[in-house]
Amino acid sequence: MAYAAENPYNTFHCHKTLEYDDEEGDTYAGTESKVCAGFLSLQHNCNGKTYYDEDGFKPSALVYEDSWDMAAAYEEQNKGER
Repeated sequence: MAYAAENPYNTFHCHKTLEYDDEEGDTYAGTESKVCAGFLSLQHNCNGKTYYDEDGFKPSALVYEDSWDMAAAYEEQNKGER
């Protein structure tokens, strides 16, 4: 997810808005699914703020500064789990 945010054309759907296949148990992005606000906020920081500000997007204050920051935080949180 961190590195995908570096490309302004990538998307990552919010887990809270995914649809579920009851038979298989899989999730998928449906017509009502939204893009993850945290992912958009990270894209905002990685790809230049004016790209997103023109559309009126307001990023979350609780987001990583860039993909390297996110990857380092993940590694720190999961240290020793192998």
